Amino acid sequence: MFEKENVAIAYIYCNYKEQEEQTTVNLIGSLLQQLVQMSSVVSEEIISLYESHIGKRTRPTLNEYSNLLQSEVHGFSKVFIVIDALDECRESNGTRMSFITEILKLQPSIHLFVTSRHIVTIESEFEKAVHVEIRASDKDVKGYLKGRIERERRLVHHVKRDRDLQETIINTIVEKAKGM
Repeated sequence: MFEKENVAIAYIYCNYKEQEEQTTVNLIGSLLQQLVQMSSVVSEEIISLYESHIGKRTRPTLNEYSNLLQSEVHGFSKVFIVIDALDECRESNGTRMSFITEILKLQPSIHLFVTSRHIVTIESEFEKAVHVEIRASDKDVKGYLKGRIERERRLVHHVKRDRDLQETIINTIVEKAKGM
């Protein structure tokens, strides 16, 4: 808790199902929007950018969003940014690296928390950061799967009566999950 401090928290959840929408421009724009919404005053720069684009029905560029985000960060005593599942951000078109580049421009003014599976290109960008490996235990995965089998209507009728089939399904998934 930060009492009497001007602290902001912004987050991004990368989702492989939304890769088309999760462009660098949209991700940086989302962070900017979150900070602006937490701010007590909307800056002249934000108003000016809005007015310059609304009439033309255009959207701000990555550079415009990035510059404003850097400016907004300085309006808070502390800024925490959480990026969950960075590995799910599209890599093939350069979005992931572009997004990382923009986020790193905010250093050292932010506190950054990133989650990702082990991917060399991501790990190399954050090699000086503290790393904590989080893995699901096989016991936890088994418990989750047993609960899902008992509650999932489509599975109950097919699997509930056959304990051997349940165990085969659970053990196969636990083996393939490898801690995820």
